[in-house]
Amino acid sequence: MKKIYLLMTMTVMAVFLLAGCGKSESNNTASLSTESEASSPTASAQSEEKHDPVSLQFWHYQGGSYKDTFVKIVEEFEKEYPWITIKYNFLPPEQYGTGLQAAIAAKETPDMFISTPTLPLKLLVDQDVVRTLDDFITPDKREQYVPGVWTEGSTTLNGKTYSIPTTDIRNYSAVVFYNKKLLGNAGITEVPNQLSWDQFIDISKKVMDNNPGVLGAAFPGKASWVTGRGIIQMVSAISPEDTAPTSDIFFNYQKGEIEFGKGLEETIQFFKRLYDEKVVDTNSLLYLPGETRALFWENKLGFIFENTENVQTFPHENNDAYGITNVPTKNGKSGYIANQGKTEVGVYVSNSSKHFEEIKLFLQYFQDQYYPALIKKGMNTSPIQQINETVKSDFDLFNQSMSLRDGAYIKVPIPANRNINTIDVDTEFVSKRPTTTWDDIFKAYLTGQIKDLPGELDSLNKQYNKVFKDVIASVNSSGKTVSQSDYVYPDWTPPQPYDK
Repeated sequence: MKKIYLLMTMTVMAVFLLAGCGKSESNNTASLSTESEASSPTASAQSEEKHDPVSLQFWHYQGGSYKDTFVKIVEEFEKEYPWITIKYNFLPPEQYGTGLQAAIAAKETPDMFISTPTLPLKLLVDQDVVRTLDDFITPDKREQYVPGVWTEGSTTLNGKTYSIPTTDIRNYSAVVFYNKKLLGNAGITEVPNQLSWDQFIDISKKVMDNNPGVLGAAFPGKASWVTGRGIIQMVSAISPEDTAPTSDIFFNYQKGEIEFGKGLEETIQFFKRLYDEKVVDTNSLLYLPGETRALFWENKLGFIFENTENVQTFPHENNDAYGITNVPTKNGKSGYIANQGKTEVGVYVSNSSKHFEEIKLFLQYFQDQYYPALIKKGMNTSPIQQINETVKSDFDLFNQSMSLRDGAYIKVPIPANRNINTIDVDTEFVSKRPTTTWDDIFKAYLTGQIKDLPGELDSLNKQYNKVFKDVIASVNSSGKTVSQSDYVYPDWTPPQPYDK
């Protein structure tokens, strides 16, 4: 699954804020794409007489196996509750954020919808868009979820629950898959869970030497959500103080500032080395994940850079053909992913919906059926710990990938726990940050468009930190109190988990 989002434009935000988000008298959702309605289930006349028909809108953007699984759950739900119809509307990820904003501004908020970074929880609550779920997620239910799910600004606000995660919050980590046959031809039968950069290059060259026409590796350069996650983990192994709270920035919680530093510089240089030594397919920057996987499955690559979520695309019946290991790091030290309890894909309920009792029926059914299905199909794990412990997958590669993923996540500081107004800073920063990203510099350096990598990263540091400080000043001018010191954590020693 790819998580690509359009940044919230200032024009749409202005419309959203000016229009307000009061309760709507209508439950109809703006028709932004073709809605798929599950066929009406057969039901007893008695059931139909006891209940008035109810139609619920559900907006979503996840495709592939997630969509297929969701649709199947809806069909089964409608058979069990024939008076309730779920009208689901799947928008392309790149259209979802702006489409949802337009629906909210038009006071046509769907009954249920999936979260998006362009509409943070605090904004939705401030504008009265979403309702609390405390009468559905009781304190006892809260205890059933994996640690870190209930986090201020993500699933909760001021202690109240507003969102339910659709998967484990440890969504995915970066890995490399390897072709056992090609490595075996080079005399390599065992690959450790953590390779150094030198080991990775050495194995890749041996694979090429012993398999004519085969390249050592490839990465999907057009998929920053895949390659970027790998770079983040590599950076953390060199400079553990440079944490990536989002995919776009590295943040130093000792200094309280954004830092595109030495770890990022050396990691980008490693990829340039892969190019220069002809270890990787030089078309990698043009590939999407499906294209690198196709080459890999055709036995043309020894390794591919991937993420654990895409393990579901691998053939389930050929478990022994491929292996999986963490992305290589400079000295073979493990990298990490920042766990701030952020739910990348959660379910919100509209404050304007008049059918909360029916919504609760669906949400409970969704949790009971969808969460186990994720594991059985080798897609992801559940946010409920007991389900993860009792439901198992027969797909060995999936089980291995989840073990690597779980080991990669560590708890890091959450400024919102210290000062809730940091959420306003983060939200405003998204709309004002520079358009150039470290990923742009990464690609430009690999293609020779820039030569002075340290200079480019230093310039990026200055641009981002200026915006960061300006946004803090802007939030303070609105009457809220926040400072850069809210982002400073001298009591944290990365890469140790932060549990305070």
